[in-house]
Amino acid sequence: MSSLRELGFRIPKDNVRKEFTRWLHWSERGDHLLSEDPRDLLHGYSGVYLLAHFDRVPKGDADPTDRRIVYVGEGGALGRRWYNFERSIAEHPGHSGGHAYRARYKRRLETLHVAAFPIWLTELEPKGNPADPRSLTCRLRHHVEQGVLWHLYYTTAGCELLNRK
Repeated sequence: MSSLRELGFRIPKDNVRKEFTRWLHWSERGDHLLSEDPRDLLHGYSGVYLLAHFDRVPKGDADPTDRRIVYVGEGGALGRRWYNFERSIAEHPGHSGGHAYRARYKRRLETLHVAAFPIWLTELEPKGNPADPRSLTCRLRHHVEQGVLWHLYYTTAGCELLNRK
């Protein structure tokens, strides 16, 4: 298993996590807590996410180099991106990855899993909007997303990735 650190990423020490979460079944994504605080839901964070199909889910933190990953995405609010992705699977506008997913997998969600790398750098960005493209949060989000994509394309010849950008 590879970690973000092994891929060469330097994650700020005050970020909410240092690695991706464990793999969650698609239907569980909205209920996953990052701490014991019931308000600390994963879907409220900015971050990078991975989608993959599993019959047997790997244990531990998700490996961002897993050849079964079918999509790598990012968003200023993970919950909103996942909502748009699911709407696109149901043939509504909103997410190019969702449209590509539907074209290949139809509406197959029974084995779909998601893992996320949430990003929260408010200690480094006490003022301003973390969604601003010039913010450290946004830059880290894009850096991790593109780095994972680069690794997957370079080492696996793109495997079965749906990413078009």
